[in-house]
Amino acid sequence: MTIRLSLFCFLFPQSHIIQAYNPPGKVYQQQYAKLWQLRLSEVNEGLKGAESAHIKGLQLFAEIYIRENSDIYEKKLPEFQAQIKILKADPSPFSQTAHAELTMMQAALRLKFNQYMKAGFDFWSGYRKAKSNFKDFPDYPPAKMMWGIIEAGLGSLPEHIQSYLSIIGFSGDVEVGLEMLHKALQTTKTGEWNYAYPLMGLAYVSAKVQLDNDQNISLKSIGLNPSQSPILTAIEAKILFDRSQAEAAYNLLENRKGHPNEIPFPYLFYLQGRMGVTLQNPKGNKMLELYLLANEGQLFIKSSHRYLWWHYHLKGNDQKAEHHRKKILEEGTTETGPDQLAQYEANKRLNKHLLIARLTFDRGEFRKCLSHLTAKKADEVCQSDEEKGEYYYRMGRCLQSLGNRNPAINRYKQSIEKYGDLETFERSNALLQMGLLQEKNGNCEDAISQFKAVTSFSGFPFSEGQHQKAKAGIRRCKKQK
Repeated sequence: MTIRLSLFCFLFPQSHIIQAYNPPGKVYQQQYAKLWQLRLSEVNEGLKGAESAHIKGLQLFAEIYIRENSDIYEKKLPEFQAQIKILKADPSPFSQTAHAELTMMQAALRLKFNQYMKAGFDFWSGYRKAKSNFKDFPDYPPAKMMWGIIEAGLGSLPEHIQSYLSIIGFSGDVEVGLEMLHKALQTTKTGEWNYAYPLMGLAYVSAKVQLDNDQNISLKSIGLNPSQSPILTAIEAKILFDRSQAEAAYNLLENRKGHPNEIPFPYLFYLQGRMGVTLQNPKGNKMLELYLLANEGQLFIKSSHRYLWWHYHLKGNDQKAEHHRKKILEEGTTETGPDQLAQYEANKRLNKHLLIARLTFDRGEFRKCLSHLTAKKADEVCQSDEEKGEYYYRMGRCLQSLGNRNPAINRYKQSIEKYGDLETFERSNALLQMGLLQEKNGNCEDAISQFKAVTSFSGFPFSEGQHQKAKAGIRRCKKQK
């Protein structure tokens, strides 16, 4: 929830969406372009009033959120709150919608720095303000767009959370939100609002990937150049990597030329290091070590040590491998899925046969991965039912990627059987992938059954994302019935 809320707040600032009245001035647009490139020291020059307050708020949010430094947060928060007060005092639709957005951003910052009660209050306040804005300005596109984003975000939550939130007045609908994003995307494609197209493209692509399980869309596919912004670069690289295109993702990061005045964005080092280890690129471990040095916060620390653990294990350096395994248990937090997974795996033995299979698959070498797996039987390389579950799971992933649907389903069934009652990402994803395959085969009843089974599991890394994709599958299947 923390990551999604933060992305929604940062990626969808209201004045970057088509307004029915006057677009932001040229100076504002120039400052916004610099902000998008994280050239924070250059923004908010020559602006005044609501436009200045909005840009300043975005600037402060970006600095606090990216740096993840609690001292910076405490120092900058009063200035951020001052921008909210300026916007709150102006009754215009522009300012009132910006007021709601910065309030949501404040909730995201509270969550990042573990101020959960205050975050809940800010989110509730922002939600109510956005709802009243939509009621008061129903024909004002920024107010309508913000409400659409909230609709999509809340509608994507697991059913049990939605049921609880409905008691206190929260509700959402993914399809309504996606439709609003699509309309905004089309409106910004040309004309005087075209400067906002990268933002709307990122918003739409992110939502389609995360909330609708769209496996074909990307930033590049809608005409954007990911290299124009470090944020676009990070999102596109992550999309490529998740689709087993590790080399393309790594090259995107490696070849990007940043502006000399942009603030450091250590997350790019983490991504490149993770992908470099997958590719067994000699720069992989160096980028992870650079991330550990440059990062001011606690996120992805455990995950970085996890990939360094893998790197040195494969290199045969047992001393360094063990050093990083221990660091997983000693440093960082478990606020993110990758860090949770690292913590979980650090308490188990590292199965080299399965690790090689995982990395080979992530490189997109599906036949090679399958050959590696089947070179030895599960009983020969696995010491527990959990490892056997992973063995068959990875075999299913290979077969699925090679287009062998029914054999893949059979391997997923074997995987689930071996996992038993153990709730893991792999078990959940085996069910999800079975549902997707059954959907492609036209067996909607079976697909819905698998998707519903996914939503019955929780408490493992990435469970929220799995639930979102399963719910999207259920929606698609019900439309076909």
